[in-house]
Amino acid sequence: MDSIRQALQAIDAAQQQLHQAVHTARAQGHSWAEIGTALGVSRQAAFKRFGKPVNPYTGEPMPARPTSTITTLTEKLFNLINEGDWEKVTELIHPEDRAELSPEVIRDAWIATASDYGTFTGCHDTIATTASTKNGTEPLDGEITGLAVGVTTLRFEAGEYLGRVAFDRTNLIKGIYIVPTDATETFF
Repeated sequence: MDSIRQALQAIDAAQQQLHQAVHTARAQGHSWAEIGTALGVSRQAAFKRFGKPVNPYTGEPMPARPTSTITTLTEKLFNLINEGDWEKVTELIHPEDRAELSPEVIRDAWIATASDYGTFTGCHDTIATTASTKNGTEPLDGEITGLAVGVTTLRFEAGEYLGRVAFDRTNLIKGIYIVPTDATETFF
Protein backbone atom coordinates (compact mmCIF):
# COMPACT_ATOMS: atom_id res chain seq x y z
CA MET A 1 0.00 0.00 0.00
CA ASP A 2 2.92 2.34 0.62
CA SER A 3 3.97 2.05 -3.01
CA ILE A 4 0.48 3.10 -4.12
CA ARG A 5 0.55 6.15 -1.84
CA GLN A 6 4.04 7.05 -3.06
CA ALA A 7 2.96 6.73 -6.69
CA LEU A 8 -0.04 8.98 -6.03
CA GLN A 9 2.21 11.57 -4.38
CA ALA A 10 4.54 11.41 -7.38
CA ILE A 11 1.62 12.05 -9.73
CA ASP A 12 0.52 15.05 -7.66
CA ALA A 13 4.07 16.43 -7.65
CA ALA A 14 4.37 15.92 -11.42
CA GLN A 15 1.07 17.76 -11.98
CA GLN A 16 2.30 20.70 -9.91
CA GLN A 17 5.61 20.70 -11.79
CA LEU A 18 3.76 20.65 -15.14
CA HIS A 19 1.55 23.59 -14.12
CA GLN A 20 4.61 25.55 -13.05
CA ALA A 21 6.46 24.73 -16.29
CA VAL A 22 3.50 25.90 -18.39
CA HIS A 23 3.15 29.14 -16.44
CA THR A 24 6.90 29.74 -16.76
CA ALA A 25 6.72 29.13 -20.52
CA ARG A 26 3.88 31.64 -20.82
CA ALA A 27 5.82 34.19 -18.76
CA GLN A 28 8.73 33.71 -21.18
CA GLY A 29 6.44 34.57 -24.10
CA HIS A 30 5.68 31.13 -25.51
CA SER A 31 2.33 30.86 -27.29
CA TRP A 32 -0.47 28.46 -26.40
CA ALA A 33 0.17 26.78 -29.75
CA GLU A 34 3.79 26.07 -28.77
CA ILE A 35 2.75 24.82 -25.35
CA GLY A 36 0.03 22.66 -26.90
CA THR A 37 2.55 21.14 -29.30
CA ALA A 38 4.90 20.33 -26.40
CA LEU A 39 2.00 18.71 -24.53
CA GLY A 40 0.71 16.85 -27.59
CA VAL A 41 -2.63 18.68 -27.53
CA SER A 42 -4.26 21.59 -29.36
CA ARG A 43 -3.59 25.16 -28.25
CA GLN A 44 -7.21 25.41 -27.10
CA ALA A 45 -6.85 22.27 -24.99
CA ALA A 46 -3.64 23.65 -23.46
CA PHE A 47 -5.35 26.96 -22.69
CA LYS A 48 -8.46 25.26 -21.29
CA ARG A 49 -6.30 23.23 -18.92
CA PHE A 50 -3.69 25.80 -17.87
CA GLY A 51 -4.96 29.23 -18.92
CA LYS A 52 -6.36 31.84 -16.59
CA PRO A 53 -9.04 33.65 -18.62
CA VAL A 54 -10.48 36.89 -17.32
CA ASN A 55 -13.89 38.37 -17.87
CA PRO A 56 -13.39 41.02 -20.58
CA TYR A 57 -15.90 43.35 -18.90
CA THR A 58 -14.92 43.08 -15.25
CA GLY A 59 -11.29 42.00 -15.42
CA GLU A 60 -12.09 39.32 -12.84
CA PRO A 61 -10.74 35.78 -13.29
CA MET A 62 -13.30 33.37 -14.71
CA PRO A 63 -14.02 30.46 -12.41
CA ALA A 64 -12.68 27.06 -13.37
CA ARG A 65 -14.42 23.82 -12.57
CA PRO A 66 -13.13 20.26 -12.31
CA THR A 67 -13.24 18.23 -15.50
CA SER A 68 -14.69 15.46 -13.33
CA THR A 69 -17.87 17.58 -13.09
CA ILE A 70 -18.24 17.38 -16.87
CA THR A 71 -17.70 13.61 -17.00
CA THR A 72 -20.11 13.02 -14.12
CA LEU A 73 -22.83 15.19 -15.69
CA THR A 74 -22.36 13.53 -19.09
CA GLU A 75 -22.94 10.06 -17.66
CA LYS A 76 -25.80 11.33 -15.48
CA LEU A 77 -27.55 12.77 -18.54
CA PHE A 78 -27.46 9.55 -20.56
CA ASN A 79 -28.54 7.45 -17.59
CA LEU A 80 -31.49 9.81 -16.97
CA ILE A 81 -32.42 9.65 -20.66
CA ASN A 82 -32.35 5.87 -20.52
CA GLU A 83 -34.54 5.91 -17.39
CA GLY A 84 -36.97 8.33 -19.06
CA ASP A 85 -36.66 10.86 -16.22
CA TRP A 86 -37.56 13.85 -18.38
CA GLU A 87 -38.00 16.28 -15.50
CA LYS A 88 -34.40 15.77 -14.36
CA VAL A 89 -33.12 15.76 -17.96
CA THR A 90 -34.83 19.10 -18.58
CA GLU A 91 -33.31 20.60 -15.42
CA LEU A 92 -29.83 19.89 -16.82
CA ILE A 93 -30.52 21.77 -20.08
CA HIS A 94 -30.04 25.53 -20.41
CA PRO A 95 -33.46 27.25 -20.51
CA GLU A 96 -32.67 28.79 -23.92
CA ASP A 97 -32.21 25.30 -25.39
CA ARG A 98 -35.10 23.42 -23.81
CA ALA A 99 -37.45 23.91 -26.76
CA GLU A 100 -34.93 22.47 -29.23
CA LEU A 101 -33.84 19.73 -26.81
CA SER A 102 -37.33 18.80 -25.69
CA PRO A 103 -38.06 15.47 -24.02
CA GLU A 104 -39.85 14.35 -27.19
CA VAL A 105 -36.86 15.08 -29.43
CA ILE A 106 -34.43 13.36 -27.06
CA ARG A 107 -36.76 10.39 -26.50
CA ASP A 108 -37.25 9.84 -30.24
CA ALA A 109 -33.49 9.90 -30.86
CA TRP A 110 -32.92 7.46 -27.99
CA ILE A 111 -35.62 5.10 -29.27
CA ALA A 112 -34.07 5.20 -32.76
CA THR A 113 -30.66 4.35 -31.30
CA ALA A 114 -32.08 1.51 -29.20
CA SER A 115 -33.93 0.12 -32.22
CA ASP A 116 -30.58 -0.24 -34.01
CA TYR A 117 -28.43 -1.40 -31.10
CA GLY A 118 -30.69 -2.84 -28.40
CA THR A 119 -30.66 -2.25 -24.67
CA PHE A 120 -28.40 0.44 -23.24
CA THR A 121 -25.78 -1.09 -20.92
CA GLY A 122 -23.90 2.01 -19.78
CA CYS A 123 -21.38 4.78 -20.35
CA HIS A 124 -17.68 3.98 -20.69
CA ASP A 125 -14.41 5.87 -21.19
CA THR A 126 -16.02 9.24 -20.44
CA ILE A 127 -13.80 12.31 -20.86
CA ALA A 128 -14.03 16.09 -20.79
CA THR A 129 -12.67 17.94 -23.82
CA THR A 130 -13.10 21.10 -25.86
CA ALA A 131 -15.56 21.71 -28.66
CA SER A 132 -14.45 20.31 -32.02
CA THR A 133 -16.25 19.81 -35.31
CA LYS A 134 -13.81 16.98 -36.07
CA ASN A 135 -15.25 14.70 -33.35
CA GLY A 136 -12.33 15.49 -31.07
CA THR A 137 -11.73 13.17 -28.17
CA GLU A 138 -8.63 14.83 -26.74
CA PRO A 139 -9.11 14.45 -22.97
CA LEU A 140 -8.55 17.28 -20.53
CA ASP A 141 -7.67 16.66 -16.90
CA GLY A 142 -7.77 19.02 -13.97
CA GLU A 143 -9.92 22.11 -14.39
CA ILE A 144 -11.65 23.79 -17.31
CA THR A 145 -13.24 27.18 -17.99
CA GLY A 146 -15.86 28.20 -20.49
CA LEU A 147 -17.49 25.77 -22.89
CA ALA A 148 -16.69 22.12 -22.26
CA VAL A 149 -17.76 18.92 -23.98
CA GLY A 150 -18.32 15.59 -22.28
CA VAL A 151 -17.71 12.58 -24.53
CA THR A 152 -18.67 9.05 -23.58
CA THR A 153 -18.94 5.69 -25.29
CA LEU A 154 -22.59 4.66 -25.09
CA ARG A 155 -22.66 0.88 -24.97
CA PHE A 156 -25.69 -1.02 -26.14
CA GLU A 157 -26.13 -4.78 -26.33
CA ALA A 158 -25.32 -4.85 -30.07
CA GLY A 159 -22.96 -1.91 -30.55
CA GLU A 160 -21.65 1.46 -29.46
CA TYR A 161 -22.18 5.14 -30.17
CA LEU A 162 -20.41 8.26 -28.94
CA GLY A 163 -22.45 10.63 -26.83
CA ARG A 164 -21.27 14.27 -26.94
CA VAL A 165 -22.71 16.85 -24.56
CA ALA A 166 -21.82 20.57 -24.68
CA PHE A 167 -21.88 22.41 -21.34
CA ASP A 168 -21.75 26.16 -20.80
CA ARG A 169 -19.62 27.75 -18.08
CA THR A 170 -22.40 27.14 -15.53
CA ASN A 171 -22.56 23.41 -16.41
CA LEU A 172 -25.92 23.64 -18.15
CA ILE A 173 -26.33 21.65 -21.35
CA LYS A 174 -26.22 23.57 -24.63
CA GLY A 175 -26.26 20.57 -26.96
CA ILE A 176 -26.53 16.78 -27.12
CA TYR A 177 -25.19 14.79 -30.03
CA ILE A 178 -25.13 11.02 -30.55
CA VAL A 179 -22.82 9.89 -33.35
CA PRO A 180 -21.34 6.64 -34.61
CA THR A 181 -17.99 5.87 -32.99
CA ASP A 182 -16.25 6.27 -36.36
CA ALA A 183 -17.82 9.66 -37.18
CA THR A 184 -15.26 12.20 -38.37
CA GLU A 185 -17.37 15.34 -37.93
CA THR A 186 -19.78 16.70 -35.32
CA PHE A 187 -21.48 19.98 -34.53
CA PHE A 188 -19.33 20.53 -31.42
